[in-house]
Amino acid sequence: MTPTFHALRRSLAGTVLATLALAAFAPVATAGKAHQHGVARLDVSLEGQSLSLELESPLDDLIGFERAPRTDAERQRVQAAADRLRQAGALFQPDADAQCVAGPVVLHAPVVGLGEKAAAAPGQRADHADLHARFVFECARPQALQQVKVGLFQAFTSLKRIETQVASPRGQARRVLTPASASLQLPR
Repeated sequence: MTPTFHALRRSLAGTVLATLALAAFAPVATAGKAHQHGVARLDVSLEGQSLSLELESPLDDLIGFERAPRTDAERQRVQAAADRLRQAGALFQPDADAQCVAGPVVLHAPVVGLGEKAAAAPGQRADHADLHARFVFECARPQALQQVKVGLFQAFTSLKRIETQVASPRGQARRVLTPASASLQLPR
């Protein structure tokens, strides 16, 4: 076997392991699952040169309500939150040595007009909607990535805790971030 084949095989194995690790941490069923205000979830994976962050947060913590906006002021709050969330480089700061560049951000919260409209899951309450967001960074030196500073607490002051799950070629970890401790250490 050629050295290129071995490198490709190792890269694919790392990707598969990271994906499986995040799947193992994922809840078995999320339909109808109650969320807790002030608490967001952040799933982080490092696969090859891609650092992916998936955020799930109650809309109330981001815009102050969890239903379709009714007034111009509420529509402006939705727009302001969406604009803030699209600034991935301000919300997440990977180690400078890893040379990561933020890519496009995908936001999904149909109740407020973000993303595609989806049917409510059985048991899901219309007055307890979440926002799902995906942030991707491409890192020139992923081996130098040791931590990611998380600026969500400064951007959205109603957040009090972020429960994280991390999967990388170096291992898996769970961590809880708070406003006083908002740097996410990656497994070494």
